[in-house]
Amino acid sequence: MTLAQPIPSPRRTRPERETVAPRPELQVVPAAVPAGGKIVFLVVCMIMLVGGLIGSLTLNTLMAEGSYRQAELQREIAQEAQMRDRLQTELNNLNTPEQLAKAAKGLGMSQQQAPLMIRLSDETIIGLDK
Repeated sequence: MTLAQPIPSPRRTRPERETVAPRPELQVVPAAVPAGGKIVFLVVCMIMLVGGLIGSLTLNTLMAEGSYRQAELQREIAQEAQMRDRLQTELNNLNTPEQLAKAAKGLGMSQQQAPLMIRLSDETIIGLDK
């Protein structure tokens, strides 16, 4: 061999092609969710949204009504407490000795200086000025 001669390369053998089945033709597949399904979903979502809003407004209204009722009851309690205090003051004024003496005179009672005693055996009053 001389240097000028090319080195023979090993011959590559190509594998024989297998027979491939023909590709199926592409077809249009209908949508998985029909267009009516989207509308139904949208209607259900809108109903849920409106229901939630109505429920929230109802709850808020009931809470506000309860708050007004509570304020009204507290005002009534304050008025009753004032009335009780006024009546208690009036009762205390009527229970003074001067007022009791005036009321007794109005009923025809008289003030006695000496104590009176009742003898039970003959039911006579001792100490009564005659």
